[in-house]
Amino acid sequence: MYTKNQNFFREETPTSAYWAGFIAADGYIKTKDCVAIRLSIKDRAHLEWFAKNSGYNGKIRVYTECGGFSDKTIVATVTVCGVRQWVDDLAQIYNIVPKKSLILQPPKITKAKLVYSYIKGYIDGDGHIEGPLRQYETKNGIKQCPHLRIKILGTLDVLSWIKRKTQATTQICHRKNKLYVIAINGKIAFRFAKLANKYCNIGLSRKWDKVAQYQALIG
Repeated sequence: MYTKNQNFFREETPTSAYWAGFIAADGYIKTKDCVAIRLSIKDRAHLEWFAKNSGYNGKIRVYTECGGFSDKTIVATVTVCGVRQWVDDLAQIYNIVPKKSLILQPPKITKAKLVYSYIKGYIDGDGHIEGPLRQYETKNGIKQCPHLRIKILGTLDVLSWIKRKTQATTQICHRKNKLYVIAINGKIAFRFAKLANKYCNIGLSRKWDKVAQYQALIG
């Protein structure tokens, strides 16, 4: 039988808060005692980190999904079963419930290290980081300047909570159905990213490396 840390999400650490945020954005409650995450094969290593952090020694499954016509996508997935405690804690602490996409509510955490770690995980699951440069045209030709933007997709309640916690000044815009998007720009995005990385050392390097590159440009 596979092992797992049944109290992983109850412990409320930056690591567990990060993964709760990631599951809120890009994972799901499969059954009353199963939690699953499915990613592109390019992010398989991230699932290995999840398994290591949560004490799970089971398999990461890789398979090919077939879409319409000839479209095929190779995905990696981890499904952890026998974790009723995880399901309960994710619901009670983080408001993560089955079929959450259009109804997700903010977590109940309040400590800064947990809040920033949760948002970082949420961004890795359902966000996009642009940078470190932006091109623009002038009468003298194309120029570049340092640029950092974090775009996040979610429910209005979750994005309103993220906006408050990051002190973002931009507006939340309606995307489709009950989903919205917010873009956090420049200095505010950089301030948030520095704190998120300070509290939590987990993250998709293809996203967070752009923050380090931006920092190198601005000095």
